[in-house]
Amino acid sequence: MAKTVKIRMMEKTIELDLPCNILTQSTIKSQFFLDSETIVSMSYETDGSKKGCLMNENGTAFILPDGWPDIDFFVESNKPPSRPCSSQCVEEIPVDGDLAAAIGRYALYYNKDNYKRSVIPLTPRLAATFRHGENKSFKIGDQLVIRSWSDKTLEVTTRVAKIIEELDTIILESLGSDLCDKDLISNSDRAAQATVVEAAGTNTANL
Repeated sequence: MAKTVKIRMMEKTIELDLPCNILTQSTIKSQFFLDSETIVSMSYETDGSKKGCLMNENGTAFILPDGWPDIDFFVESNKPPSRPCSSQCVEEIPVDGDLAAAIGRYALYYNKDNYKRSVIPLTPRLAATFRHGENKSFKIGDQLVIRSWSDKTLEVTTRVAKIIEELDTIILESLGSDLCDKDLISNSDRAAQATVVEAAGTNTANL
């Protein structure tokens, strides 16, 4: 009888029905729109530690550990997934250069395990990133250096100010320069603002 396995890559989660504890690389690549040359790895967490999945002798499939239907697996690759396109793909619309530049100012990241991880600025002093996967190892007070895709001079040291497990979110607080030039949540839902304010241990006067 087939059992269901849950695998996640970035923000996408897929559930697959498997007859046994073998998951082929080709299946993973097809589900996440990865080309055939992409190198993929799969890991899971147990007792607070990250463990990689073993592969078969041919290197074509991952061997899932005991209890795999109850485990969340995470996929990483050396190349980003391509954008899916249906038979009714919409023609791409030219992007205004000023708009692209404005968006680029808020495209932040940090390096971990030789990968760039996305960070979303919230206010000049606060930003957020995800909690799952390799970020489970972060603790309150840990420091991360945030950089910008568009502004190569931006390099801001931040600290983990709050971990919100139920929202899969880590709130980062700048210890130096501003992360952006404006409050990006001022017009958002008030409940969301309250969550960020409480999480960072600040007050509304600082936002």
